[in-house]
Amino acid sequence: MGILNKLFGTNERLAREIERDAEKRITIWKAYVKSRDEDDVLVRRFNYGTIDEALRDLKKLDATLAALQKRVPKEIVEVDEEEKLDEEIVADLERMSGAHGSKRSREIKNAIIAEEKKLPHCEAYLKHAHDLLTTRLHTIRVLRGYLRLIPPDACEMLRTANLNSILAATDRLGIPKSVKEITPEISSDSLKVTLFSPQAVASLSDGTLQLLVRIYGMLIQLYELVCNREDGLYNLLTKGDGRSEDELNVEDLAEIRKIVHSILIEERIEAEKKSAEDRFVKMMLEGMRKEGGGEPESQNHYRALAEEIYGQLADRAGGTDNSDDIVEGIRRLERIMKNDKVLAKIIRDLRPAWKEKMVVCTMQAFRKAYNLGAFMGLEAQFAT
Repeated sequence: MGILNKLFGTNERLAREIERDAEKRITIWKAYVKSRDEDDVLVRRFNYGTIDEALRDLKKLDATLAALQKRVPKEIVEVDEEEKLDEEIVADLERMSGAHGSKRSREIKNAIIAEEKKLPHCEAYLKHAHDLLTTRLHTIRVLRGYLRLIPPDACEMLRTANLNSILAATDRLGIPKSVKEITPEISSDSLKVTLFSPQAVASLSDGTLQLLVRIYGMLIQLYELVCNREDGLYNLLTKGDGRSEDELNVEDLAEIRKIVHSILIEERIEAEKKSAEDRFVKMMLEGMRKEGGGEPESQNHYRALAEEIYGQLADRAGGTDNSDDIVEGIRRLERIMKNDKVLAKIIRDLRPAWKEKMVVCTMQAFRKAYNLGAFMGLEAQFAT
């Protein structure tokens, strides 16, 4: 459906279009929540006990991350157009995978179970799910980029030993707490059986060692995020047979699912309307600002409308035969333009067949065009 259809078409047609799309999204949401175990299988390939093995084959690890990324349908969450610095993503991951994320998930679940009014808590539930999935997707994008930065000599070392033993062969960084807590202490005897020497490790730059430490820590945090924080949240919808105090009974679970689905549909409707409205205002704004191009300005109907509106405003502001008073006249025009009732009436009088939404969009576009200086050439209308 085109953006104008969404804005100004019949309500029945818009409702049918959105309903079909909403049903599709609900189906995708249900399928994703139901298949959550697939995410757990993927992240267990780089958990506390398997991370060193995962780092021995970086191509396979990258494929695992790509599969984990693909598991989140774009109809649910999409971050392709979002721009974030690596440090911001690392900070988000640490916050969401750690105590904050755990506490927030627990608070939301407890509130949904305990409170009689469940709607606001279901909205918080979906917002938290969005934050978790967004953090996951951003983290995977950064991690896959980091894997490509590991130099060949470091890749070779990772194939034969864990990161702890690599760091133990040099005292430049020590063994960071994030790594030391995950990997058991490496004895001097085990260092002797590795296929590289401390001299080989010495050839690695500090930047490479720090990159390996960051990758190591982010992988473990990603495991925590997906396997514990996300899984703990979605269990609220996939279980609920009254087996424990942390779960809902069947009746409550059905109610929660119904509320969540209704929220998803309503948010979809509002998103469609807002997106269409924004695009239409932008299109109208471009038309109002259009000048020249080898054709009379009046041939552009949005520009022509903008000139009509400006003329009506100028008439209400009053003309003057004193050039010094033009500035004051413009100030009066601006005061009138900021009055919603007056500006809306001018537009309705000029275009009586237009619906209210069209009037509102025109008001927004005209004011933006004015603020961008699109009508400076029309100020002569104040001279009488």
